[in-house]
Amino acid sequence: MLRFERLLNHLGQRRDATAMSRAFVEELGRSALMVDGAEEMLSALHGSVPMVLLTNGLSEVQRSRIGISGIDRFFVDVVISEEVGMQKPDPEIFHLAAARAGARAGGRVLMVGDSFSSDIAGSLAAGYDACWFNEDHGHRRRPEPEGVVPTYTVTDLGQVPPIIGVCTKTGHAGG
Repeated sequence: MLRFERLLNHLGQRRDATAMSRAFVEELGRSALMVDGAEEMLSALHGSVPMVLLTNGLSEVQRSRIGISGIDRFFVDVVISEEVGMQKPDPEIFHLAAARAGARAGGRVLMVGDSFSSDIAGSLAAGYDACWFNEDHGHRRRPEPEGVVPTYTVTDLGQVPPIIGVCTKTGHAGG
């Protein structure tokens, strides 16, 4: 709501910032844009490895988007920052997601994400592998905090299943 109060003050408008904020959140939850190759990657991995969707944001917005997209069927659980009281890059939210996926202590965990500061840095800080999805096909310069280097970098989500050892043609786990 504060952002709408600031905007309205800047514009010299007398409007209801609370109503604007509510409408904004409702509108955000009405659409879900899928990244190219996301559904195919999830389908290839589904049943081979337990996956948990880990996201920052408002529960109302994220749950709506997940439902609209239909990707909830691929995940054993969904961890939303607002619901658990912590957010990426806090290593504890990664530990929570790993536990919900059934990962044992010392087991391998891979975070696939596009946010270097939230997904990659947080996963590495938690002691897990991190796969940075650089959707700009290497053209985007990595905002690399010192010492933070992803375990893997991909420019296409189709590159993820082979990293995990899943054969995308058969859907069976590989070695």
